[in-house]
Amino acid sequence: MAIHCDDLNLLYLCTAKTGSTSVSSALIDQLGGRWVPRDHIWDGDRILVDFKHSSLQDLVDVDLFDRAEFESMHVALTVRNPFAWVLSDYRYRQRVVREAQDLGAATPNWIRSRQDLVERAADVSFDEFVRNELTGRTDSMFGRYVEGFRDLPSLTYLKIESIDADFNALLSGLGVGWHLSFPHDNATSGPGYRSVYSDEGRALVEAAFADDLAMFDYRF
Repeated sequence: MAIHCDDLNLLYLCTAKTGSTSVSSALIDQLGGRWVPRDHIWDGDRILVDFKHSSLQDLVDVDLFDRAEFESMHVALTVRNPFAWVLSDYRYRQRVVREAQDLGAATPNWIRSRQDLVERAADVSFDEFVRNELTGRTDSMFGRYVEGFRDLPSLTYLKIESIDADFNALLSGLGVGWHLSFPHDNATSGPGYRSVYSDEGRALVEAAFADDLAMFDYRF
């Protein structure tokens, strides 16, 4: 799912684990944004288009938009330091596993559809998780959301670490005459990433996310 602010012709992609819940809430409450689509789109027991974290290609595949419409829009998404992003992903998966264990037969279908994904973080340390997920891999915290569309003329990346300044600069350019604030909703708790990584884990993230780190000048 994405947020479309019709009056601004702004489409905001909800990149997972980048503060998109906070940004989405602000866009809906303060700028009349709406969810697109409004709920998961299912194909049997598989989520075809995620209700929140959909890519541009996902939206094209189900005929909600086409490339020409994207080219006429202002498309924005948030990014985050990959070291923090990987740790947040691990903690989120562990939390979902615990929720599923507590709920048992009442576990919602959206969790069941991702059971294999979330259980890869169950009963393993953070070091093991990083090793299992990233060894020999190239990854990106945002790449899948804009794959095939990185050449859009008004594609804007917003750092969650400076979201107030970055997003308000974008909105000012779109003619919004007031300042939006972005409360940090749905935050993942726990110690900061610098105290959690081993040397091996740090090296694996540096290798896997080398392009993201260079593109946005992120450091450990």
